[in-house]
Amino acid sequence: GLTIAAEFGGMALSPMNALRVVEVAASWSPAVAWMLAISNGLGSGCYLPLLDEGPLRELVLAAVRAGAISGSADTEVSGAANSDRATTAVPVEDGAAYLISGEKIFIGNAPLAGLVDVSAKVEHDGVEQIRIFFVPTDSPGVRVAGRQDFMGLHGASMGVLRFDQVRVPAEQLLPASTDQWRDEPELVRLAVLGRMLIIASPSLAIAKLCLAWSKEFVNRRVMDGRPLGEYDEIQRLVAQTAADVFAIESIAQWGLLSGDLADKAPELTAAKNLTSVACWRVVDRTLSLLGGEGFETAPSKARRGTTPLPVERVARDARG
Repeated sequence: GLTIAAEFGGMALSPMNALRVVEVAASWSPAVAWMLAISNGLGSGCYLPLLDEGPLRELVLAAVRAGAISGSADTEVSGAANSDRATTAVPVEDGAAYLISGEKIFIGNAPLAGLVDVSAKVEHDGVEQIRIFFVPTDSPGVRVAGRQDFMGLHGASMGVLRFDQVRVPAEQLLPASTDQWRDEPELVRLAVLGRMLIIASPSLAIAKLCLAWSKEFVNRRVMDGRPLGEYDEIQRLVAQTAADVFAIESIAQWGLLSGDLADKAPELTAAKNLTSVACWRVVDRTLSLLGGEGFETAPSKARRGTTPLPVERVARDARG
């Protein structure tokens, strides 16, 4: 509940302070940070400012107050970048409910979530719209069809969700005045904050770790009797890493300290790539630099008594 209002039991942190918390978590475990980021950037509680009094608000409030983990079931096999959705919601009972059918993949917190918002295609009067439904995961017809394991981010709770004729009351449909669901300012605000928490937070944490490890390494390593940190090229490498760390943090501050995140949507959309690619540059540079001591895992380094920096782990995590 980092970003949720205090009246609902949350911490009411600003977007930037939420990023700082997730960043610290990511410096210990990107998988744990990811769970926090999804819950606070894309979780059901994030929608409370959009919801008027009524059954849907009460459903989300009950989940938030119970401390339920939540997530967003959006990505499909065809890919999240596609505007269309194969998952369908068919109105039944004279519009009193909908039957949702489809498959969602790479859903963060899927094996743990008690409530998810589901994007689905609805047809009204011959016009197709993409709408968002809130669905408790214990509803009949909802199934976690398996965990998904990444090459990195080990321990992250990721999975496939399948919906087979899941009955959802009409009041659990997110109100919308337009079918341009990704363009509504409040939904844009949620999307850009979610990306920053999920992508920029671990990018900044990993880049800072790499900078600290690089400085520690060049200050203790000696080459032919000369400290490694005295070599010009080594100094340039560490300086480039410091510059990338500064850039990642500056991008995060530029966007998240804005009074209106929706106004910063173009910058924050670009920030997803800028921060992650900068982090990857830092990790690749650090892997190359510390490779002077061995292309080796942290446990292997520990066994032979040298500093067990987990560079190979953050290489997998950062790429993810």
